[in-house]
Amino acid sequence: MLCCAGRPAATRRPRRGVDPGGDGGEERAEAVDEKFRQLEIDITIAEDRLASETADDATSFAKAVEAELHDWDAAMERLQTRAASKAQNARKQAEAEIAELRQPRNRAAERLTALAAVRIARTPEEFPAGPTGKVLKRELRTRHAALLSAR
Repeated sequence: MLCCAGRPAATRRPRRGVDPGGDGGEERAEAVDEKFRQLEIDITIAEDRLASETADDATSFAKAVEAELHDWDAAMERLQTRAASKAQNARKQAEAEIAELRQPRNRAAERLTALAAVRIARTPEEFPAGPTGKVLKRELRTRHAALLSAR
């Protein structure tokens, strides 16, 4: 097969300053892989968010939110890794933005911990009976001693 200069394609000389086999293809492939990994994280976050918004009870809600927080941790870890490869000023700015993103994530985790301690009485037997509040209080402390000591 002849190329445009009349020479066989295999003997054609590369243009000056151009890598004949590597026209940035490897870098583009890495960039596409990175975008794909980020898209996977974004989809997982969206799925977990949907699960939390459609949860029927507190337990499934808490599990879905916990999974979403875990996904956010993975996303922030990827951002942190990318920030580490940047120049000094850009890295500091990226790390400050990541720290700012972590604040609402940490607040959500604290709220989830508080939610995990919530117990809902669904049957009459689950409500302690007594003529005074002291019996109710004592009975609830006894039943939920493990939850109270975990705080």
